[in-house]
Parts: sequence; C-alpha cells; structure tokens
Amino acid sequence: RPMVVGTVVGFWWLATGLIVAVERNDTTRLIGVIVATWLAALAAVIVARVRAEVTPRAALSGFAAGALFWLWISALFYAGVIVGPPVSVPPSLGAAPSLPLAIRAIAATGFNDLLAIAVIGALYLVPGRNTVAWQTVALFWLVQQVAKLNVFFGVVNAGVRFLPPRLAFLTAFFGPSRLTPLLVLSVLVAAVIGIRWSRHAQRSGNAFERCRLGLFAALALLAAFEYLVLGLPTELPLWDAFLRARGT
Repeated sequence: RPMVVGTVVGFWWLATGLIVAVERNDTTRLIGVIVATWLAALAAVIVARVRAEVTPRAALSGFAAGALFWLWISALFYAGVIVGPPVSVPPSLGAAPSLPLAIRAIAATGFNDLLAIAVIGALYLVPGRNTVAWQTVALFWLVQQVAKLNVFFGVVNAGVRFLPPRLAFLTAFFGPSRLTPLLVLSVLVAAVIGIRWSRHAQRSGNAFERCRLGLFAALALLAAFEYLVLGLPTELPLWDAFLRARGT
C-alpha cells in the first residue's frame, strides 16, 4: 500500500539525512544525541502501549517504535558515542580482505552492534502479541550487517562522504573499489525476499499481518536498492542538502 511504502521510504531518507546533518559541529551533534535518546524513550512507551494489539495501527506503531530505536542506535554510532574499542590496523594487512582484518573490523564497531543486539533482546522479552518492534530493529540491523560485509569485500561506491571525521578510521576496513558476486547476490536475495513478503501480505486474510508484512517487504526492497547503490559508479544526490548542512 502507498502509505506503507511511504512510511518506510520517508523514515529511511529523513533519518539518514538528519543523522548526517547533525554532525556539523559539537553542539548540533549533542542536540542530535539528546533528541534521538528522547525518541528512543518515546518508542519504549509506544511498545508498552501496543504490545497486546494486533491491528494495522498497532503494526504501524510497532514499526515506528522499532525505527526510532534504530535511529537512536545509529545516532550514537555516527556521533562516536558508542562505536567500538580502539583498533589498530597494521600496514601489513593493507586493504585486501582477510580474516585478521575482518576480526578487527568486527571489533571496531562491536559496541554498537552489542547495543543493537541488546535492544532487540529487550524488545523480544516484552510480553505481548505484537512483535513488530523487535523484528523491525532486527531487520534494520541485518540489512546493515550485509552492507558492512559487502563494503569489507569491496564495492564500487562505499559512500565514504557520509562518514564524519571521527569515523574516518573505518575506511581502513573498506575493500577495493569493485563489483563482487556477493553484492549482486545481496541485491537479488533482498529483492526476492521483499517480493515474497509483499505477495504474502496481499494474500493474507489478517489485516495485522498484511500491514506487518507490507512494512517488512518495503524495507527489504529498500535494502535491495541500497545494495544496488553500492555498485553504482556515481553518487546519488538524495542527501546532498543534508551534506551541505553538515558543511561538506
């Protein structure tokens, strides 16, 4: 449904842009973290209120709560508040993908990944029939992990310009500029999953399930688009206004 697709795409575009823009200076970064934390608290209230509801409105509310939690996790990451322990990359490792480099890459963002897993676990333990919130955070996190894996092995367009200076060290874990079979497979798998969920949503006789699967289908198809962008030789101007607001 247009509203479902618009909800997912709108959140993805706006949240990404705002996270980039608030990195303008220390003040805007602090404001961004405070606002994101307040929104995470609001998300917790939403989860508590709709945990027993299985209606389309409750599915949308659960998705919104999960998305706000993911916004908080991402904001803490880009602000450099919760990233990972300091990791050194010996020159001998270079940029070629290897197991030692992969271990360092996992550690470099390990604290943020642990935070995401903790949020997923906490939401999973909330009693109730509405499970959309934890599933939303889990899906966002899984999409991110696949993207990180692709960037590690090498993509044409890694989106380096989105990294704030405090996260520039992560480029040590970026693979060479190339199109790999893994990226092609990632696009295809995400697209197939999105299409399957969309079809299941259309065929379901349960309104809650239709909305839930529709939201997840839109998110999976959006992930396929994100992976496709990683393979494009040019940058898309989707967030240029936010990058200008950041001052880059």
